[in-house]
Amino acid sequence: MQGVTQYEPFGVLAPVRVSPIARLGSHFILNAWASNALSLGQGRKNSPQHALFGDELHSGLILRAGSSGKMRGGSHQVTYGNGYFVGVLYSEGLGTLSWGLTVGHGLNVRGASGQRNRGVPGQRGR
Repeated sequence: MQGVTQYEPFGVLAPVRVSPIARLGSHFILNAWASNALSLGQGRKNSPQHALFGDELHSGLILRAGSSGKMRGGSHQVTYGNGYFVGVLYSEGLGTLSWGLTVGHGLNVRGASGQRNRGVPGQRGR
């Protein structure tokens, strides 16, 4: 764990991360996230004000503008998207606050198999 003015050598990243995604039409995606970390030492004295629990908070909000679509090949379907994004970052930890701005390009690909009723002759997946 690390703050602007302090360093905590021992910490555990909590397995709690929330990341909802909203599609705003066919060309925009809004992505938010938040995660916490737990300190095992002196960092507990300066816990963040806005965290529901834990001793360090990281969060952000990104808006991506670009293209997306679907491709189908046989029994598989692939969903893809890419585009430029701009986002705001916020962190609290070890008694410090920080804000940030991020700009970049993102790409995502997700595949799924549509095979149902596999192995039953004469039946197709629906």
